[in-house]
Amino acid sequence: MPATRRASPTPSARGRLPGSSNLRGDEMNRSWLIATGLTLLIAAATGACEPALDATSCPGDAGIPADAAWPPASMVHAAGTVIVDGDGAPLSLRCVNVDAWLLPIPYLVSDASKALLTSPSEFAARLDAVVGAPRAAEFWRQWRDAFITEADFARIHALGFNCARLVVYHRAIATVTGDQATLDEARVAHVDAAVAWAKAQRLYLVLDLHTAPGGQNALPTVADVPSSDPVARLWEGPTAAANQRATVALWRALAERYKDETVIAGFDLLNEPSLPDGVAPSALVDLYRRLIAAVREVDPRHLVFVEGDALAHDFSMFDAPLDANLAYEFHAYALTGLEAWATPELADLQPYLDLRAAHDRPLWLGEFGEQTLEWQTQMTALMDQHDIGWALYPWKRKQTLFWNPVPQRIPDMPKWYAVAAYLARSPGGSTQPPSAADAEAGMAEALSVIGVERCAEDLALVRSVLCH
Repeated sequence: MPATRRASPTPSARGRLPGSSNLRGDEMNRSWLIATGLTLLIAAATGACEPALDATSCPGDAGIPADAAWPPASMVHAAGTVIVDGDGAPLSLRCVNVDAWLLPIPYLVSDASKALLTSPSEFAARLDAVVGAPRAAEFWRQWRDAFITEADFARIHALGFNCARLVVYHRAIATVTGDQATLDEARVAHVDAAVAWAKAQRLYLVLDLHTAPGGQNALPTVADVPSSDPVARLWEGPTAAANQRATVALWRALAERYKDETVIAGFDLLNEPSLPDGVAPSALVDLYRRLIAAVREVDPRHLVFVEGDALAHDFSMFDAPLDANLAYEFHAYALTGLEAWATPELADLQPYLDLRAAHDRPLWLGEFGEQTLEWQTQMTALMDQHDIGWALYPWKRKQTLFWNPVPQRIPDMPKWYAVAAYLARSPGGSTQPPSAADAEAGMAEALSVIGVERCAEDLALVRSVLCH
């Protein structure tokens, strides 16, 4: 990272991703992909694995105390600029992002530099052509049963975190037809299980709608839009209105289902929206109004998280808070080629602090990570200094030389990587399908090592981000 840097553009600069000059729409998406790919290639692996840690090993105070009443009797909520628990005590949500569970995220479970152009749905569906649709469906069911279990939640708690941001993909839990979205009971049962595990393991959950019907941005790996036609159809095209209505219907159904769950700290309504060129900023505000109204029809108590435009960076379109019980959520990554967050410092954070003061609403850092141990530690120290909770991304991913520390690293699985190279099918990936026998060997290998009990735990990272 550069030793000196200019001040970053602020989130109030309309349409700007901080540190990206004045990128919008397709130009911003291309820059994100290039910057992310370069970052993944040059990042240096740091941190060391150590023996098991329990909550008493770290002086951090993030974990829910063993003698606290649980599950809580009342909801987490906003009180002015502070997130508080049901009793009104300030609550710093220090979380990990649980991803690659309900859908496999290609760059987390295959070659990171070659999978950024592949959507999770494409990655999963391409296995059909190799082993047949029934066998592929069985494998992905086995993946969901193994990748995240109650043991993960137990470990998250034991390490001293107090919540998990649960990454939910609309295709993984619902059937969308036109402007209708219906929860699929068999698939949404995984979210039900996560709620039950949170109760059992003394954790809060933030329910994150990571993808919306049509795609809230044009990045395949983020919004699960087709790599052959990456368009944010939540905002543009003939189906945009129907996709927005389906998103509203989906949130109403989720709010109805989980309205009484006090372990759910809040609803993260839309992950990393990014308005295409030519779409008015008011479109984002208008959709948030409709989403919040749908939630409030059935659930007046849960906190709602609102993310800004330009991948949760730009809040300039919000003239006033849209709800009394609302928090503003931003994301922070240091991507090669962009100035913002190259070193976590107050200059990058100040515009968000100004937003908090002007709107009298809390802030929350919903995603950060994928950087050095030092950088991640500096980030949490800065957030803690300014009373902002945070969520480290991700909790778990594949082992790789060219990446930085995460709490749980999946052991090397070369047989699976050979299969995944075909599933990614991006430039540099394999175009020759593996044999059925090789695919079976790779699938068996993956299932044998993705459980948390087989992962290498990076306790240097955990201690640093919680205790710095």
